[in-house]
Amino acid sequence: MKRNTLVFSLLFLLTSSSLVASPKEISFRFELIGCKYDSLVAVLFYGPNPEGRDLEYRVKGSSKDGSDWTFSVPDSIYRMTSNLRLRDFKPGGFIRFATEGHSGSLPFVTDESTGMHIKASFVRRDEVQSGAMTNDLFKMDKPASEFTAVGTVPASFCTFTDTENPQKSKEELLKEYLNTIQEFPQSRALVRKVYLSMAKFPDKESLQRVYNAFSKEAQTTYYGEMIGKSVPFFKAFQLDVKLTNCKTRQQELVLSDFSKPNLLLFSASWCGPCHAAIPLMKQIYKDLGTDINMTYISLDEPDSRPQWYELMEKEQIPWRSMAVEGNLTVRQVRDNYMVTGIPNMTLVLPDKSRKVIDLRNDADKEWLYNLLGK
Repeated sequence: MKRNTLVFSLLFLLTSSSLVASPKEISFRFELIGCKYDSLVAVLFYGPNPEGRDLEYRVKGSSKDGSDWTFSVPDSIYRMTSNLRLRDFKPGGFIRFATEGHSGSLPFVTDESTGMHIKASFVRRDEVQSGAMTNDLFKMDKPASEFTAVGTVPASFCTFTDTENPQKSKEELLKEYLNTIQEFPQSRALVRKVYLSMAKFPDKESLQRVYNAFSKEAQTTYYGEMIGKSVPFFKAFQLDVKLTNCKTRQQELVLSDFSKPNLLLFSASWCGPCHAAIPLMKQIYKDLGTDINMTYISLDEPDSRPQWYELMEKEQIPWRSMAVEGNLTVRQVRDNYMVTGIPNMTLVLPDKSRKVIDLRNDADKEWLYNLLGK
């Protein structure tokens, strides 16, 4: 079989500013038995950016026979990789790797001293979208145990919520997470999930126990190190933060009224998903405005802050909006509230505990309405 252009995607996790060129390169290899391709380009996805989306870095592969491919990437990028997949850009299809119970993207589990070697045999080609796309399915000869983790671990991993059983205690949920990590201790994918969910951890002890459950190899990945550095400083965010009220231009406390829940909506003028959520936020304010304190917190830097003010006026936002000015920086505000991507919705309860929710999710929206007796 022949295919003109094939792109494989390595799903990466960190910010573009961290991609520093490295003099050392690490190679990894794919033997795709039973199917030949003219060219392969590695598309490395890194991120998330402030909107929670992945960005791209590309590198060409080399092959003498069209089926045995080698790729080389800087080790500074290699160590940040979590998952990968192969994509055929010309017909718009994908290569999927299969193992028992799952097929799809491939976890990036590797020994950085030797690189990764994946050997897989062609199974079939599937036409999708009425033949507009084709997907090639390969079966791995020796699938890594972690491959199962990507397909079986729920999206709620380390979020300390269970929509199917909301009565579960935090200790019960933590035990489930620790059991999962014990099964896949080297999982880069799980390390990333933990990092992105750090703001949802109830306390420092829980984060420490989860971090300790990973192998040394997982702890030394980019996100493993980020978690390790965060554990000693993990604490409830500061309650006395002052930001600028966008209407009065006066500095005031973000949190001052704990007689009812405070909903902090982290956003920015350049965030498309944040804009798309405005109609929903207006409906929630209409339904719950008397029972909750809603506050927009703009993460705009000075150069885009005027666009935020214009957006608030254009949309006629009825709840309070605040901007980062004065002695604080946007980075400090992000770190204080542990905002890894936006839109971010953090609920601060009257007892000053916090819960990160996503009101675009029906289950989270229903939970909030039930909390307020609506």
